[in-house]
Parts: sequence; C-alpha cells; structure tokens
Amino acid sequence: MEANLTWPLVAVLGQALPPFSALPTGPAARTMPVDTGGARIVEGLRGAPVSGAVGPSQYVQLANGLMAVYDKASGAPLGMPGPPGARLAGRGTHAGTRDCAYASSGAGAIVYDHLAQRWVLAYRSRAGALCVALSDGPDATGRFRALTHALPTHAGAPSLALWRDGVIATVDLAGSATRVCALSRAAGARLDCSDMAHAGVVAASLLPQARVRSGTPALLLALQGDASLALWRYQVGDHAISRPLTIPVAPFMQPCAGLPACIAQPAGGAPLPAHGGALAPLAVFDGQALLVNHTVVDADGRIGLRWYDIRTPPGQARVYQQGTHAPDAEQRWMGGIGIDKAGNIALVYSVSSAATAPGIRYTGRLRSDPPGRMAQEATIVNGSGVQSSARGLGQPGGALSLDPVDGCTFWATHQYIQSSSAAAWQTRIAAFKFGRCK
Repeated sequence: MEANLTWPLVAVLGQALPPFSALPTGPAARTMPVDTGGARIVEGLRGAPVSGAVGPSQYVQLANGLMAVYDKASGAPLGMPGPPGARLAGRGTHAGTRDCAYASSGAGAIVYDHLAQRWVLAYRSRAGALCVALSDGPDATGRFRALTHALPTHAGAPSLALWRDGVIATVDLAGSATRVCALSRAAGARLDCSDMAHAGVVAASLLPQARVRSGTPALLLALQGDASLALWRYQVGDHAISRPLTIPVAPFMQPCAGLPACIAQPAGGAPLPAHGGALAPLAVFDGQALLVNHTVVDADGRIGLRWYDIRTPPGQARVYQQGTHAPDAEQRWMGGIGIDKAGNIALVYSVSSAATAPGIRYTGRLRSDPPGRMAQEATIVNGSGVQSSARGLGQPGGALSLDPVDGCTFWATHQYIQSSSAAAWQTRIAAFKFGRCK
C-alpha cells in the first residue's frame, strides 16, 4: 500500500544549518509536484476520531470503538472490523479484562512496539477504565492480553508513545492534570501511574531508527501559555518526573477565541472544533529531533499548523526550527507530524473552509530545505460532503507513523467527509515517502 510520492531535492547546503528559532517570513521554498497515479489508498473505518499504526506486514486502525487490520502489501482487510476487546484472551474470566471487551466510542491509540515485536492499544472501556492491550506477537489478528487501570469520571482519551524502556500512556484528567502511566519492560506486565499537575501533556514516541540507550529518560511536552512549551524528562523505571523546562517559541494565538468550534464547512455544515488548546496527541523523537505540532491562528487570521523541531542535548533543549503552515485562507487543523531516517519531515492534516468540504492533505520538507519552511501541499483525498453537527470530534484524530521496515515510508490515517450527514466522518489510509530516502 505504498506510493513513491517524489519531492525533488534542492541543492544541499555546504554547512550544517544553524539553530533557527524565528518564523520564516516568505512563502514556501519550492513547489511539491506529486505523482499520485501509483498511490494505493484504502478506505478505512467510518467514524471519528481515528488512530493507526504500521508494523512489519500489517496496518491497524482504531475508530469509533472498532479495530481493523489491513495487509500492508495489498491493502486487503484481514477479517471483519470489531471491538478491540474481541481478541482479548480470558476476557470472560477476569473482571478487569471483561471491562475491556468493549471500547467506548471515543478516541483510542495504537503503536507498534518494534523493540518487543508486538502491538499496543490503549482505549477507554465502556465502564470508563483505561485498557492497554498487548498482542502476543507481530500479528494483530491474533490474541491480546489486557492491563486495566481505573480512571476518574470525565477523564479524556488516552494517547500512547513508545520509549526504549517501555510504553507510555497519557490521559487528561478533569481539571488541570494529566495521568502518566508506564508499562515498563523490566517491571513485567503492570501499569504504573503518576499524576502531573499540568493538562495536555503528551509523550514523545521513539521512532524505529532512533538510537537511544536503555535508561534514557522519556520526554513529555505540553503547551505553556502562548509563547512557550514545557518539557519534562520521565524515568520509565522509577516513574521520576523532572521539573519542567521552559522552551521559548514564537508567540501564537489559539483558534476559536473561546468558542467551542470555529472550523468552517460549506453550506449545511456546522462549525467544527479546532482542538487548538493542546499539542497534537503524538510527538516523535528520532534520537536527535523532537517534533510536535498544534493548531494556531497566524498573524493574518488564518488557521493553520504550528510545528516545532526541538533539539534536546543532555540537560537542555532548544528550538532548532519552527514554522506555521497556513498558506491560504483555508483552515488546517488536527495535524500529525513525522520524520524519516534521512531527516525529511512530513505533516498530514485535515482541511476545510466555507468553500471546501473537509478533506485530507499533507506537506513536507527535505532535510536540505531552508529552515522553518514547508513545501506546497498535496492532496490525499478531497471531501465531498459536510457534517451537520460537531459530533464525533470531541477529541483530535489522525495519525502519521513511520514504517519500521524501511524507515522511509510514512503511513497516514485521517478523516474526511465523503457524503453529508449528521455524523459523516469517513477515514482513509495512505502511504507515501520522499523519493530519495533509501
């Protein structure tokens, strides 16, 4: 299910780029012609929000309380979609596992743990517990076993991140706190959780090609005011969380100005929530660059995606480059960011406006491009309908993951509207890569 969507290289700079922390003032450095003729794009589950991840031979998608598995080479579904708990071993005998048999209709999260060669799912059960399900191996159609953790009422949807020493789940609690739960490989099959007095904390996920030693603290991030990020270092083994480090960034404004929703749709569509008050659920770390994004309003009043490339040498962290992708009056939100083994960055997102039905687009930058700039965008799928309510978008959706086999191919799953209704979201899965990543 791969397409070689080629972005031509520009001349490589003679010297390494210096640290760059200011926003670029000019347009995109180059156009991005894309050959989509050979793209294998697969329709996914219906509903929102959506998450997905890629493994050695399969792609797994979660949406609307269901799980679907696809063959990576052909795009063919492997069995019928069903509740993620349907594959749990012993679900009828253990009370906690019984609770995980059915997921809530809210957002879930999934990663492929290439270090343990297994899939890890996180979702809320219908009873409200956090369920973390682990596959027996790299085949997502086989059996899973579940770990459960009680959550307070009104806790948010979980997000997942992979680190050298384990898997980290973060869940926003009611109020202004985040619960951080770690599944440590050394500690065996149990979840150890701590609360942080900061909402909107996300964990950085280690990419397959990253070279990070065991014992290296994981990285946690959150927005802090309107001109900085907060970064914590989290020791997976003993659950120690450092004091936050403030990372200054270019000032930003959150979209919607206090309104619950402000993303426009064509006639008949309701305003949609922008989810601008927090970072996108997944940050990524390739051993050098820490990448994260969120939705902002730029100086011209356009809603788009602010992205950061943060470098984290021992004991410090700084913005290496940053940019805002808002090339025109159309509104872009719910971004997913990634970096391949060659250092090229991709950004996938939803787009909508009063003249454009919600669809899926992406952009990217080569490692050799001028800092802070994305190329002109390309389209995965155009929308062809509207949603008459904001239902199904209580949490941000979408995911971008890097293929663990080649370290070059990005796999995107995101949401668009195929036909108008009160709950219209459809999902799509697409694969693409930079032409010179080998």
